[in-house]
Amino acid sequence: MKISVAVILAAGVAFGSGLTAAPLMGPKGGFSTLFFRLEYDPSKNCSKPIRPYGNDRFAWESYKSDAARYVRCMQDAAEADMGYASEVIAEGYKEKLAEFRREVESGF
Repeated sequence: MKISVAVILAAGVAFGSGLTAAPLMGPKGGFSTLFFRLEYDPSKNCSKPIRPYGNDRFAWESYKSDAARYVRCMQDAAEADMGYASEVIAEGYKEKLAEFRREVESGF
């Protein structure tokens, strides 16, 4: 799952109005850039299960359980990071707006 900068910016604009400070914890997933494109990997802190090779029923049940846990881990990371990104964007916007207003009010 990849989240583009536009989605992160839209989340910041949509949810940023009621936020006052960026959280102390950083992202749970992995962000990377490649030629001006922000990419996101929510599985950074999740353990991907290994598919069983045989027909052992217990191994397959365990795999299904681990797979569900892996998917939930990625969902949790993505949800937390979307919230984190929107708070950071909102806080950055508020800081720069306040800075600009001070410049205007002081007469440069």
